[in-house]
Amino acid sequence: MSTVDIGLATTHALIVDDDSDTRFLNQYALKDIGVGHIGQVSSIQEMFRYLGECQPPVSLILMDVMMPGMNGIEGLKALNQHPEFSDIPVIMLTTLNATEKLEEAFEAGATDYVTKPFKYPELKARVLAALKKQNALNQLKERQQLLLQQQEALKLKQRNLERNVYADGLTHIPNRRAFNDGLERLWQRCVGRQEPLGILMSDVDYFKRYNDIYGHQKGDECLQQVAKNLPALTPDTLPARYGGEEFAVVIGGEKARQVYEIAEQVRLRVMALKIPHMGSEIVPYITLSLGCVFHHDVSHLQPDEILKQADEALYIAKREGRNRVHLFGAKELT
Repeated sequence: MSTVDIGLATTHALIVDDDSDTRFLNQYALKDIGVGHIGQVSSIQEMFRYLGECQPPVSLILMDVMMPGMNGIEGLKALNQHPEFSDIPVIMLTTLNATEKLEEAFEAGATDYVTKPFKYPELKARVLAALKKQNALNQLKERQQLLLQQQEALKLKQRNLERNVYADGLTHIPNRRAFNDGLERLWQRCVGRQEPLGILMSDVDYFKRYNDIYGHQKGDECLQQVAKNLPALTPDTLPARYGGEEFAVVIGGEKARQVYEIAEQVRLRVMALKIPHMGSEIVPYITLSLGCVFHHDVSHLQPDEILKQADEALYIAKREGRNRVHLFGAKELT
């Protein structure tokens, strides 16, 4: 790789050495090999102040091994404690008499070393090698980051697709497919935990007449209002648009015992909206007919059997006059 490829001109090097003459010679040498930005400090403490304030960020450090106070190896260990600085390559500067410290320096994370007095070709080669290695690591991190971003984007796309598959486009509540899957899931849970399960089915009374009188746009708005008055979506409760003007709710756990009361609350809330319906034979407002079913133990029943029972209860509610709730297996309750 050439000097231009790794951008020596844009490299910001920092010299850490307590000897001012050595700092001057190092600065001169780095400038001579093409390093564009060069800073110098005389201690580890000054190094951290410099790193926290300088612009552009430091991309290479030349650090003397032997310094009073905190030496270069201690400084290198301290540098590694700061995540924002730990990736900066560090070339240790040492005399021939202090080479025994190099093993400790490499264990502490040093990238390379240069012995003093150094020769320009050696310094240039080691600086270029350190920058080349760091560039390769940076490119690897960028690729890894890009892969992570792509994975997150794919996950988000998958979640959006799942929402589109399981959401009703008009009312934005779960659709029939979501309901069927949710019923199966809650049924399995209730069987495993021996918990109750309840289902309510509802139908907007005389909805075809409503569309004929007020138009399909008003019909859509009516369905949206009904959907807003169904029980909230929770891990135990799944409301859904089952199809057309038909809505369903499956309830698992102890709350399922209240399925009839919940159905009656839904009926009253929708009626209280007082959405005008001149085609109704009951009251001049939109109303619901609801059928519901409740079982303490569902281990002897399949989900489609329970759903069929709720549908039968809805049929009875409509047959017996509409705008009412019928509980499967019981006499009509008003």
